[in-house]
Amino acid sequence: MRYLLLLATVLLFVIASAQVNLSKESAKETIAIFFEGFHTGDTLLMRATMLLEMQINTMFLSKTKDYILEAGTVNELLNTIANRPKEQVWEEKLLGYTIQINHTLANVWTPYSFSVNGNLSHCGANNFILVGTPRGMENKTPY
Repeated sequence: MRYLLLLATVLLFVIASAQVNLSKESAKETIAIFFEGFHTGDTLLMRATMLLEMQINTMFLSKTKDYILEAGTVNELLNTIANRPKEQVWEEKLLGYTIQINHTLANVWTPYSFSVNGNLSHCGANNFILVGTPRGMENKTPY
């Protein structure tokens, strides 16, 4: 359950985009591909959008009402998705996009609601940092 919270409030990514100079459309497309993999449990598809050295951080409110910031890894995230219980259906609905782009760097803020088996679990926001690479969706480090 701890890693379910990985997507709860703040999620920072470095994601390879489909082109060097990013556009709002390519940023949204990269995020859509990531979430297609997330929803279907296709970790290879998810991995195709991520750089191995990307940072993953989550902030959540603990049971003692303290804000906790935790760092994670690509492998931890992918293992969580690969090993989620088969009877659980996770759905993260993105409720909008705020996108800022400067050539090969994009910052994308996406508020969301997260449901497990159709029941609302929590709401939050993702912050994706995308980097355009010459290889686009190709991984720079084999997984």
